[in-house]
Amino acid sequence: MLSLLAGCGYSRQLMPLVNEDDRALQYSGENRVLLDKTAAVMAFEEFAKAIRDDDAEGCVARLGPITLALLSGKAAEAGRTLTSYWRNGDIGMIVLPGTGKPVSMLRNRTTVAEIGRATPSNREVTLLVNVEGAGEARIKALFTDRGWVFEFTDSIETSPR
Repeated sequence: MLSLLAGCGYSRQLMPLVNEDDRALQYSGENRVLLDKTAAVMAFEEFAKAIRDDDAEGCVARLGPITLALLSGKAAEAGRTLTSYWRNGDIGMIVLPGTGKPVSMLRNRTTVAEIGRATPSNREVTLLVNVEGAGEARIKALFTDRGWVFEFTDSIETSPR
């Protein structure tokens, strides 16, 4: 009976929002790490995990419309589906912006944070990603009907003049 009553009690632990003041965050204890992450950051971590797990479907699902169009065109030229094109490793043209390194570098130790003040209404943010062996990249994240997706805009070939 006592354990039943203990389980139905309330907690005075505060759950502040991302970017609230540090004194409020002190009360979050072990959960603070989760509060420091935005949805875009967590989605990018899932993308990096999909790369480490060789999950082609998971990777393609997180690509932004511009990067997806680039990859779709290359896959069509090769006569393959998008996921088989990704799975075969023909994605060297998709690079981490500002580094020139392939997106496959996300297999290495990676840290990610959202630049600027996080607000729930943001539908487009910039992520600061630090990848071991590749350096720092700024990646555009967009919230679409598919959830958070990522653009690798250095991958876009320049148009002929």
